Amino acid sequence: MEHPRTRPRAGRRAALATAAYLLLFAGQSLGWPRPQVKRYAAPLLDERVGYGVAEGRDFLVALGTAGRRLFLVAQLVDLAIAGIGVLAAWWLAGWLLQRAGVAGGVARRLRIAVPATLALAELADNGFLIAVTLAGARAPDWLLRASMVATAAKYPLFALVLLSFATLAVLALARRRRWFSRRRRPGRAAA
Repeated sequence: MEHPRTRPRAGRRAALATAAYLLLFAGQSLGWPRPQVKRYAAPLLDERVGYGVAEGRDFLVALGTAGRRLFLVAQLVDLAIAGIGVLAAWWLAGWLLQRAGVAGGVARRLRIAVPATLALAELADNGFLIAVTLAGARAPDWLLRASMVATAAKYPLFALVLLSFATLAVLALARRRRWFSRRRRPGRAAA
């Protein structure tokens, strides 16, 4: 059995990492470098649900050399912030699994699967966008298509991660409130 003091520490660690991720994500989206890249061409490729090869090339041409450098920096910053997000997801999944009372192999698999899904989505999206940015307007068609697929796949994978967290949070709340426990009703004799 775990020490009683590990729960609050785990919760604080998960909360701090999640808050740090959200603040850094908001900072890069609203402050630097994304708004500066949008001055060259908007919307950014990773903000579009889908785009074609021609649209991707038009975006890279509109960026120009300076815009591509800034977009590359934006992708590297996004990748670093995603690393913090994956760490936050790891801690949050562990804490929620503990609070929900999920243990054993299921808990181990979920604690790995949820952050791994987030990491895979971010790594694929940012990795292909970095490769496309480095290649510029001469990027091969297959690379632009792969980047489009990775960006389009990112959104359903994020939704799956959020749904997993919401489900674990409801299970943790249900356990805390004892929604599913068997209670004796007043006036009934025990059988």
